Amino acid sequence: MQNANVSISGDISYEKPIVPLDFIFEETSANTGEVIDYIGTDRNIVIPSSYSIAIVDGEEVFIEGDDYTVTAIADGTNSSTGVFFGDNLTSVVFPDTIEKIGDYAFYGNNTLGSFNLDELDNLIEIGNYAFNACSALQSTLSLPSSLEIIGARAFYNCRSLRGDLTIPAGVTTIEAQTFYYCSNLSSVTIGENVQSIGGYAFFYCTDIEDISYNAVSVEDLTRQSNVFYCAGVENSGITVVFGEGVTRVPAYLFYGASNSSPPAITSVTFSSTITEIGNCSFYNSVDLVEIIFNCIELNDFTENSAFYHAGYYTNGVTVIFNEGVTRIPALMFETNYLGGTGRVHLSSVIFATTITEIGVGAFCGVGYLTGELVLPTNLESIGDGAFNYCGYNSVT
Repeated sequence: MQNANVSISGDISYEKPIVPLDFIFEETSANTGEVIDYIGTDRNIVIPSSYSIAIVDGEEVFIEGDDYTVTAIADGTNSSTGVFFGDNLTSVVFPDTIEKIGDYAFYGNNTLGSFNLDELDNLIEIGNYAFNACSALQSTLSLPSSLEIIGARAFYNCRSLRGDLTIPAGVTTIEAQTFYYCSNLSSVTIGENVQSIGGYAFFYCTDIEDISYNAVSVEDLTRQSNVFYCAGVENSGITVVFGEGVTRVPAYLFYGASNSSPPAITSVTFSSTITEIGNCSFYNSVDLVEIIFNCIELNDFTENSAFYHAGYYTNGVTVIFNEGVTRIPALMFETNYLGGTGRVHLSSVIFATTITEIGVGAFCGVGYLTGELVLPTNLESIGDGAFNYCGYNSVT
């Protein structure tokens, strides 16, 4: 604290004690500013919601005041130019005025243990690499409903973050590697407005137990996307539920590149509104034990790889078609009718009484089906080769 000839925000000069803040700001509009640097030594920081500017001996000094509202943490251009890079923080409290946390803002703060994102009702954007490698963060990752943008690698290697992650309704894109190696997350809920998911977005999220998927229609992924690579491998398996309103499952959504890397999905429930299940969407889902279908108007399959090797590491998959389902599409589990490979390991099939049609090659070549096959009582047609090479001893 010092006495000096001070002019505050344009007022007349007078002598008064001043206390400089530990932050450097830059004006972004007439009444708002962003944090561009931290010059303090305290490792537990509270970012102010506003500030004023004092002129001390001709120099600007940032002090407590309400002339400018703090709405952002500025962007960095690379890992070493983030606002808090190298500050070795242990906690940060953001003001509820924050709308943006910029690129690289807390990059590499591997001692940062807590933050209060869930309290930021005005937060719109978390920038690229914003919390990259903040591996000590032990807060519950609860994102505010106001959020619209989550940058690439925003939470990369935040392996101590925990809890139930919900992607807010305003988010349309989950960028590449956004939650890469967030290994302590227990569940993921994907919002209905998500339209694209980047590669390795949930790579090695090994403790996930539940995925609630509500995105109405997401762009197809590719063999290289590996969105859920090794997800759930350190617990008893993942339950996937597709919400009502979802119309299609994108290609390669839960693709596993090999038997050792797929997400450990044990149960899948498809909602009644789904009309398309994309190619390779559950490729190498070797831990599957249960598939539940509620799909009313599911389109025929054009390729035979959606459930490639499903149930390979289990005693087979039980498939349940719930009441209301009227047809089983062509080539649904086919692995032989078209000369396909990667046998689907089904152990039993439970048909709804409402089923009237079973499509061409629907179960052709599936493994482990033995004993007696009991068909639904209202069945009107069975497509060519629907149960070829299945192992059933008799059909009723």
